[in-house]
Amino acid sequence: MKKPVSKIAILGPLTKDRVVIHNRPEYISAGGAVFYCGEALVKLGVDTTIFITIAEKDLWLTEQFSKKAVLKPIYKEETAYFENLYPRRNVDYRIQKAKLVYNPFLVKELEKVNFNEYQYLILGSLQNSDFPLETITFLAKFKTKLCFAIQGFLRRIENENVLLREFEQKESFLRHAHLVLMNEMEAQAFMPDTSFEDICRKTAKLGPEEVIITKGSKGSLIYLKKRDQFFSIPAFVTSNIKDATGAGDNYLAGYLLKRTETDNIQEAGEFAAMTATLKLEREGAFNKSRTEVEQRLKIHRLLKAEELAKIKTLNIF
Repeated sequence: MKKPVSKIAILGPLTKDRVVIHNRPEYISAGGAVFYCGEALVKLGVDTTIFITIAEKDLWLTEQFSKKAVLKPIYKEETAYFENLYPRRNVDYRIQKAKLVYNPFLVKELEKVNFNEYQYLILGSLQNSDFPLETITFLAKFKTKLCFAIQGFLRRIENENVLLREFEQKESFLRHAHLVLMNEMEAQAFMPDTSFEDICRKTAKLGPEEVIITKGSKGSLIYLKKRDQFFSIPAFVTSNIKDATGAGDNYLAGYLLKRTETDNIQEAGEFAAMTATLKLEREGAFNKSRTEVEQRLKIHRLLKAEELAKIKTLNIF
């Protein structure tokens, strides 16, 4: 029986990105969570609507989206600009620079949209001014589940350097969240000197039902509040790393797709992790299909089963 098509929306600034990777040619690309997460959702077969802020003169950036992507531009005077710099072989380490642009999503720009038709609504914030509390409160009135990519709420741009700072009014914002995603650096900035498990529990007490901390090559941690349960998700190692930009956004896309279909958190997390791994293996946006993610997972599990069988055989002798 064919699975029903999942329906997800994502809001955020589309950026003009300069990506510089250790010992590789730099390139210019569309960027932001709306690009990387939105493209992954589309390629995975999700019915995806992508709301972007952008300057009309930079609409050429939207040509990098798939033809199946449903774009809803909200025009602003300027387009956000980011630099993603990977000066080391270890792509878990990134330096970001940006041009400060004030492009908030306003209630008047969204009030004609029926967000009830979406199972999830992702807030792909890149800086703390993207989603005013008034806008969050408005979106929370719909039955859709709000997902916070928390990075933007922590970011401050000072002299073009992107810094992580305290999430101001986090209690007022996160009371409306169903899910919060952060990487390990963001988690440490969000709640300094706190274990990842305690960060998850304390964040969940503010409102969210699910909290995810991604840790790059060290895997990820998912916390489900209603069961008070943690799920440790492995990272799927690849020797063919080309570009880590957007890996966390791809993780979120894979995770939400599976969560529209299953309550199996481990399964959803592993699908998300493999989606991120396939993104690591190419420059630019995700370009694989759901079937390809599932095939790689199947191969990985078969190889793991063979390894375990060999270990058991050795133990017998």
